[in-house]
Amino acid sequence: MRGRGQRAGAVLLALFGTVAAAAPAAEVRQVRTDAAGVVQVAGRLAQAGKVAEALALLDALDPVDARRRDVRFARAVLLIDLGRAAMAEPILARLVTEEPHATRIRLEHGRALAATGDFGAAERELRRALADDPPRAVVASVDVALRGIRAQRRFFGSLGFGLAPDSNINAATGADSVDLFGLPFTLDREARRRSGIGAVVNAEVGWRQPLSPRVAGVVRLNGWGRFYPWADMNVDDVVADVRGGLELALPQGRLTPEVTYLRRWFGGHGYAQGAGVGLRADHRLGKTWFGSVIIDARRLDYDRVRSLDGWVSSARVQADHQLGAATTLSIAGTLSRTDARDKGYASWLGEGDVSLYCDWKGGWTTGISAGGGRLRGDERIDAFADRRRDWRWRAGLSLANRRVSVAGLMPTIRISYDRIDSSIRLYDLERRRVDLLLTRTF
Repeated sequence: MRGRGQRAGAVLLALFGTVAAAAPAAEVRQVRTDAAGVVQVAGRLAQAGKVAEALALLDALDPVDARRRDVRFARAVLLIDLGRAAMAEPILARLVTEEPHATRIRLEHGRALAATGDFGAAERELRRALADDPPRAVVASVDVALRGIRAQRRFFGSLGFGLAPDSNINAATGADSVDLFGLPFTLDREARRRSGIGAVVNAEVGWRQPLSPRVAGVVRLNGWGRFYPWADMNVDDVVADVRGGLELALPQGRLTPEVTYLRRWFGGHGYAQGAGVGLRADHRLGKTWFGSVIIDARRLDYDRVRSLDGWVSSARVQADHQLGAATTLSIAGTLSRTDARDKGYASWLGEGDVSLYCDWKGGWTTGISAGGGRLRGDERIDAFADRRRDWRWRAGLSLANRRVSVAGLMPTIRISYDRIDSSIRLYDLERRRVDLLLTRTF
């Protein structure tokens, strides 16, 4: 994997390598006490092909000078050039947390990540570096590197798990009673909102196998679950989503048609399952915009309530904008259609979301998001006097620190708020949740 990663990152070497021409060895003694001068001489030695000698020169600096950012950066670049990217990557990762807006550091960090086989992180870092409007030659080289990374990437995935205090573990209304067939009915305890602490797990694993220079086969397995072992009722919720298809390389993106299968369990029993098709298109729109269109359609069959059986389809459009090397704005809109045997449960749902993610000094990453939507039922549900019409609102905050690691996992805090105001009181919902997670992307 390292050899493939080094080839994917090699296109950046000539452009982002050390600077200046080779200097005569006699100059080393004259500038040895000047750390900035030593960095310059090391750069000249490296350009002359004497990379090992240049690294030895930097290693000879006293500990105080060795902690300088320019010295650490120059040393990391030399380590990459010597094929020791695994040693360079943590140095550059630390420098990124200290200077999140430094484009050159992000470019070299991306090169180190690619050389160590962490293609997903390398791609994200290089895209962020493009946001600071680098010269055209740099943009062209990064484009070549990104295509090389995508071509070499085989295995990918992510993992997150932790605890989740939740104000509404059963996603129920807070009302004490509802009107059914025109008469008031008191809801029992299990049908009303309950709070508790759960365990959350989410994971993705995938494999990409090239079939030709522009076509690859891709298989993905996504899963998430929320478990409440301390609750006095079983409201565990688990979803598994399997996707397989072809990834077609485009000049500025990729197109992925696929087949899908989904299985959901709730309360320890099967809840629904269905197969379908999907299509995803990713395209780069200039240096700082990246767009995605995701279309899904599947037939869902419910284990217990057959009146809900039917097709569920959706189309999502998302645009990500790099406001700078350390700031990403994401805007998305989704239109969903749910069909059902009982037309009272068929509906249209339109939603919109906006998110902002920022990297800060010290390794901190913050995220803020807000969204809303409108659901309209096709017909009236028999037990209720009106069609279902919902207004939906949500907001979220997240906080993580890339400099903190627990067994290779990054601690992450996510706070979310969800609210549904429905024309049918039974479907009113309010939920506050805190996810305390350990996460990793690979």
